[in-house]
Amino acid sequence: MNLFIMRTIEEEIQQSKFKSKEQKVHVNIVYTGQYISQKLESVIKKFDINLPQFNIMSIVRGQNDTPINIKDIQRRMVHQMANTSRVVTALVSKGLAERTPSPNDKREVTISLTKKGHFTLEQLDDLIPRFLVSQFSHLSEEEIEQLNNILNKVREY
Repeated sequence: MNLFIMRTIEEEIQQSKFKSKEQKVHVNIVYTGQYISQKLESVIKKFDINLPQFNIMSIVRGQNDTPINIKDIQRRMVHQMANTSRVVTALVSKGLAERTPSPNDKREVTISLTKKGHFTLEQLDDLIPRFLVSQFSHLSEEEIEQLNNILNKVREY
């Protein structure tokens, strides 16, 4: 039997009052996102990568073996950051990605995954969906859809 004990955001961060309901929802979204990210990080760290590295590898793989430049990677990242080049350097040093000078612009490099990078993502392809299902298993299909719609609506403004 899976016992689920729901704790409020107030209990989680030990803060009894917020200045407004908007502040409360903001804190709740940020806290919950960080909470899920930390749990996902514990799943992928077994493969010697972190979330930004996983994010970049997923973006590169999404190119269907077409190399991508760092600026385009930055635009598509879930976890936006200024040090994308350093994350790519770490992936290259781990043998998961490779840099290639762009044939069109010698100042630019493109990134592609190595066989080891593809293999790592293939292993994660089994684990990540199971993690996500376990993370949201206490929500109904309708609640998941509602949550997605609400979050989409928040970004519309």
